[in-house]
Amino acid sequence: PYVSVVVDYFHDITVEVGDNQSVKAGESTLMARLNACSSLIERLSAPEAMDINSSKLILFDELGGGTDPVAGASIAQAILEKILSTDHKCNIVATTHSPQLKVLSLNDDRFQCASVLLSSADDNESVQNNGEKATYLKPTYRLSYGTTGES
Repeated sequence: PYVSVVVDYFHDITVEVGDNQSVKAGESTLMARLNACSSLIERLSAPEAMDINSSKLILFDELGGGTDPVAGASIAQAILEKILSTDHKCNIVATTHSPQLKVLSLNDDRFQCASVLLSSADDNESVQNNGEKATYLKPTYRLSYGTTGES
């Protein structure tokens, strides 16, 4: 029942997901992510990237992973803040389970939060694992804006 839909157009889309560690190069998961983010920030800071008509989208999956959760969340927050201070036209989507990152929108207007809604208790799947019952919530694939969610 939507009357209209607006779809943004981005001149540049960057995706930073996965575990790009390299045992051969002596690079841990955290170092691989930090190096990728450093390269991204350098690219955003380059004079040719400062086109005021150019819009960018950056997708991060679990930014700050690969280390202690509290330290990782602090690192992720610093990276997000640096990118936003470097390029004001940059749009970022960052998935996280970190409570510290989820609440950024409460204290900083540059951030907004949304959560994927999960199924009701009646729709959940129970699985036996070593004699113990575990219940798994299922995503509904609907977003709820302004909420941090359960997961």
